[in-house]
Amino acid sequence: PYPTLFRSGSQTGFIALDPTSGAVLASRGSGAFVPASTAKLLTSFSALSRIDPQHRFTTRVVAAGAVSDGGTIVLVGGGDPYLVTKRAKVHDHAIHADLTTLAAHTASALKKRDVTSVHQRFDASLFTGPSVSPTWPKSYVTGNVVTPVSALWTDQGVQGGVRAADPATSATRIFAGLLDRHGISVIGGPAPKQAVASDPTVAAVRSATVGQIVGTLIRTSDNQAAEVMLRHVAIAAHRPATFDGGAEGVMSALAAARIATSGLKLFDGSGLSRHDRVAPATLAEILHAAAQGSRTSGLVADLPVSGFTGTLVKRFATLPGARGLVRAKTGTLSGVHSLAGYAVDAEGGPIIF
Repeated sequence: PYPTLFRSGSQTGFIALDPTSGAVLASRGSGAFVPASTAKLLTSFSALSRIDPQHRFTTRVVAAGAVSDGGTIVLVGGGDPYLVTKRAKVHDHAIHADLTTLAAHTASALKKRDVTSVHQRFDASLFTGPSVSPTWPKSYVTGNVVTPVSALWTDQGVQGGVRAADPATSATRIFAGLLDRHGISVIGGPAPKQAVASDPTVAAVRSATVGQIVGTLIRTSDNQAAEVMLRHVAIAAHRPATFDGGAEGVMSALAAARIATSGLKLFDGSGLSRHDRVAPATLAEILHAAAQGSRTSGLVADLPVSGFTGTLVKRFATLPGARGLVRAKTGTLSGVHSLAGYAVDAEGGPIIF
């Protein structure tokens, strides 16, 4: 007749900091833990601290050689995690660029040159290395959980509920269909071709700002956007745009901010890897440092609010007294539950935990 209580795992780590001084108020446990999606705090903090929050990523169409009938255009991915085929009527600040608009501008520019047919290629070379982390279970791809990371995709590689195995090729095919609607015939199928600096731009669209992208990434705990932003962190740190390069870029950003990194191991930007390890102190110090910096303070405002926004809408649904009193990033994997953010104490003061 009595409920049985189950506890997943036996390790618990906790720390609380004074939000003004950063002093430790309380702590429990030691070492580093599997962070799950709280790892996105590391990726997002590093992105905001290393990249201008007002920066936008550009998706371009360039001409490879002379612009003429039968000539070649190249769709060049700029690493926009929220590039879509067509923008929805419901506005999302993170979604700013779409292939429908890019196709219309491209067709208009080509028609002005009396061009009505082209060969089309694509360039997704901004990111390098493996597109899927070797530390992820293989079922993440086969089970339609993740899209292989790419500098060029549309709708995060999802079409009809299915994730593309090659999102760059899929996006290029979609773009060819959009060009055809605007009277530009595409000769042959998509193939890779690296653009060069001297290739003239035919048309371009720009993403939302880095700050807006991070805001949606944190609020919705977007795995795909986190992995793309990890590559941009790597590029900003002059590292290869890979999983390893991104992890090195994050370590560099945390070191520059004098954030504790004891026990830190990162294999991705989303926290999907069970090989990731992060100490509670690292998460708490990131939040403290973020609040102090003009470039990173938006990260605190982006955190979901208990009972109201993002991944905390339902988390506090049965605790009406806690609604609106917690701002935090969640993290969940089987057997792993993590939370990092701000809470209000009994006296009405904020505490980082």
